[in-house]
Amino acid sequence: MTFPDANIKEILQGLSREKGEIRVKGAHKGLKALLVASLFHFLGKPIVFISPSAREAKTCAENISLFIGNDRVFSFPPWEIVSFDMFSFQPERECERIGILSRLLHGEPAVTVMPVECLREITMPVTHFLNYLRTFSPGDVVPRDELVGHLLRGGYVRTPIVVAPGEFSTRGHIVDVFPPGEKSGIRLEFLGDEIESIREFDPASQRSQRERESFHLLPAREIIIDERAQERALRKLKLRANELSLSKKVKEGLEEKIESTLISSVNPMFFPLFYEPGDERDSIFTYFPLDITVILDEETLLDQGLVHHENEFNRLLHQARQAGLFFLEENEVFLSLEEVKVQLRTMARVIIDNLGREELHIPYFTITGITDLNLKPHESGLFTPVANQITSWLRDGNRVIVVCSGEEEGKRMSHLLAHYGLAGEWIPEGK
Repeated sequence: MTFPDANIKEILQGLSREKGEIRVKGAHKGLKALLVASLFHFLGKPIVFISPSAREAKTCAENISLFIGNDRVFSFPPWEIVSFDMFSFQPERECERIGILSRLLHGEPAVTVMPVECLREITMPVTHFLNYLRTFSPGDVVPRDELVGHLLRGGYVRTPIVVAPGEFSTRGHIVDVFPPGEKSGIRLEFLGDEIESIREFDPASQRSQRERESFHLLPAREIIIDERAQERALRKLKLRANELSLSKKVKEGLEEKIESTLISSVNPMFFPLFYEPGDERDSIFTYFPLDITVILDEETLLDQGLVHHENEFNRLLHQARQAGLFFLEENEVFLSLEEVKVQLRTMARVIIDNLGREELHIPYFTITGITDLNLKPHESGLFTPVANQITSWLRDGNRVIVVCSGEEEGKRMSHLLAHYGLAGEWIPEGK
């Protein structure tokens, strides 16, 4: 892997000179991934890339991983907001979010890609997260009933066998658990109440694998479900239901659900009910380390994405009011647009601004071509199997034609292939 050239240094020097903000032009489509990867390799620190939409965030994460590998790029998913039903369990999404929040909180060098709407979401208070976190090692004495209770409070689901993040099981002297952020399950073998060994295991085969010296147990949800939190949620729910003048039948139904085991499947839109007074305004910004660099992909489109998200939520609020449903106001669930902008202004920012939003007091850096970013693809990137297949076809005497959507994409593909020893000929349109 070669390091970025002087152009990347110039961007970073501009960040330092201009109090943490610089605009970049010319980073179209795939060049954005090259820019992000170059900055990451030069800085070696956490980067957050903000996209206008979830679809664009997914595409960009895949492109960045071509250059720095899958183990350093993470896609942070937004909540799916489709209704105000009290129960809307999103276990896979929740575990992905928790794993990435942990990486951000601990300053792990990685690129986190997310749609702009994530910046508005109220998250689990950092104090709740840290209070739940446990590190286990062989030799630790942990009563298994106490461990099971801790898992249940953290939102883990008890299952016969563990196959996915957020699940756990017990059998005899063994406790299996799959914490968020782990690539495989964790198997604890006990001798009495002492942890005798910790091993990873394959969820598909259930076979034990390599030993671990320790592991971190994260919560599986963005709420901790204990007696105090349950009482807090019930108290807040009653107050809010009275404000909304809901019928006695509706209020009693909601209270029963909060008091039942169904509480573990509560809709993320109601998580603030469980948080302590004063903690309700924690957001993903609270998890960002101090040395983070934020890259904003087209500020104009990001602003439009924020407004669209606000309008969609207000549409749901209107439907909930009309239907006599329980709901929390927008400011209890999301940061305002102004709060998001205030938070962003405190951070080092690279703004990709191909649309030409003029800011006279902010310097521009222009990328003129693919050679401005001197970076090779990562050997474990997503493109490696493609390059290997092309090599195999050529070895068998085949002619391989790669069709691209435009000249810029064709040049980028030629650049990628060249680093795998696959020199190709660019055929202009119409020939």
